[in-house]
Amino acid sequence: MTLFLWTMLTVTCAGLMWSLAAFDRLIDIGSVAGSRRTGGREVGRGVISGWKGSSLRSGLDRNRLFVKWLFRTPEWAGEVRIARSLFRRFRIGSAIAFAGFVSFGAGSFLHV
Repeated sequence: MTLFLWTMLTVTCAGLMWSLAAFDRLIDIGSVAGSRRTGGREVGRGVISGWKGSSLRSGLDRNRLFVKWLFRTPEWAGEVRIARSLFRRFRIGSAIAFAGFVSFGAGSFLHV
């Protein structure tokens, strides 16, 4: 492997880990067991709590939620300050990982 491919692989892994860490924290914030009131509305109670069933179903739900949140912010996140910054990290890390995957694939195919 060339230096370019190693660099792209490293950048891709770092972006993916950064994105997935933010996603896990967002899930924790969104599925808070206790209720919080923000602006007169209840936030965090049962927002993501419908994950019952087999682990395969939970995995599919998690992947669907990842893609959904990549393009659309849930309304509860607009009122929680830490969630807004986590969504920013999540989307930036995902963009870095996607660009790294494309660059690594192109470099591997073209033998750069």
